[in-house]
Order: sequence, then C-alpha cells, then structure tokens
Amino acid sequence: MRLSIIILVLTTCIVMGAGCSKEKNVSTYPSSEQIRKFTVQNNLNVIDEKKIEDSFSVILYENDSEYGYYILYVASDGTLRNDRYYSFKSNSKLSISGQSSGHPFTVIVFNDMTLLEKANIIKFQYANGKSDVVQLDKKNKGLIHPILNGDTKSTVTLIEITDSDNNIIFKQ
Repeated sequence: MRLSIIILVLTTCIVMGAGCSKEKNVSTYPSSEQIRKFTVQNNLNVIDEKKIEDSFSVILYENDSEYGYYILYVASDGTLRNDRYYSFKSNSKLSISGQSSGHPFTVIVFNDMTLLEKANIIKFQYANGKSDVVQLDKKNKGLIHPILNGDTKSTVTLIEITDSDNNIIFKQ
C-alpha cells in the first residue's frame, strides 16, 4: 500500500513538473542590423531608439503628418516582429505616449521647438511615488524613457521640465 502511494505521488510530481517546464514564449530585442534594415525598409525618420530590458526595442519616428513608435522584437521562432503605435501631430507643446504594463516606458515628442531649446531636465513622477530625472539631449526632438523603478505597472502621473537655471518651464 505504501509503495502504491509513493509511486502515485512520484508520478504526479513528474507529470506536474513536465507540464511546468514547457518553454515559455520569450522574445528578445533585435540586433542593430535588424533595426537598421527595418528603419530603411519602412522609410522611418528615427527620432530615438531604445532597448527595453532584454525584451524589445522601441523606435520613435516622425513624418509629415504623424509621430509614432514601433515595438520591435525577435519572437521565439527567430522572426522579427513589430507592433506600431502612432498619433497625429498636435498643437500641444508635448505629445506623450507609452506603455504602462509589462516593461513600461514613456515616449515624449516636443512639438514646441522653443520649449525644446530651453529644456534641460525632465522629471517623471510615477503613481507609486518614485521619480526619475533625465538630462535632455538637445539633438533629439523626442525621447523614449524606460520606467526602471521596480514597478512593472507604474504610470507617469507628472512630467516636469526645467531649464538650465532650474526654473520649471513645463508641467503636466
């Protein structure tokens, strides 16, 4: 009887272990060459590009009527995949977008060139109370900022831009 119970328990553990050890659908970020080919094939005017964790790359682009971004990744079968998100240009000073779950990031595009010229630092405040500060690179009209504060579901609640004298010149 004991031997039957031991065999039954061992069999259950082996079956459950085999079910749990199946390979998950994992993606990785593409190589620089894959990104280059993708941007050329899609005739993208790239504003910024950023690798997010070990999962994917985000390509921020702009054309005459819109800005947007692609999420590029290499699927577990080795093929390059993409998801496209876009927005029409607006008269607002900033266009803000991004992803707030999984591997969150924020995308910002400056629509007001005077604001970009004066901007020095962007502060991102998150729903979990944490914040990040980013020194701006004036060469780029936009930026992709990964949210790396330990909260995979954090959302941006406030964006504050300061000039070189530390004066707040934009707050949203």
